Amino acid sequence: MAVLGSCFVIDLMRETKRGVVGPARLKLEELHERGERLRIAIVTLAELQVGVAKSVRPEREKQRVGEAIEQFAILNILKTTAEIYGAVVGGLEQAGLVIDAMDGLIGSVALEYRDFVVSHNVKHFARIPGLVVEDY
Repeated sequence: MAVLGSCFVIDLMRETKRGVVGPARLKLEELHERGERLRIAIVTLAELQVGVAKSVRPEREKQRVGEAIEQFAILNILKTTAEIYGAVVGGLEQAGLVIDAMDGLIGSVALEYRDFVVSHNVKHFARIPGLVVEDY
């Protein structure tokens, strides 16, 4: 099972808007062929909603987001996810490493649900101990 990172979903939306088959679409097809169950973290939906709010055409952007994510299950953050996040981010900070809060949450959700992450931000997610990351 895979947790699709925010950048993946955004790239997929851009490719769809342009009508091109790019790296995100190709990775999506590969994941489908492998029989992977595809999911997004609720955090990714929150990031996409920021894009809706900033859009010059928010209603259209909201529709695009809805169309993009309708095929994916949405994973919520649980109490145990918050504990994983605290351990991950706290451990990284103690080691002098920084991770974006949203990436830390997405990675923690993936760990919670025993999934891997699909993202171009491999460098960021690779800092999370035990997390498997696939680039596209």
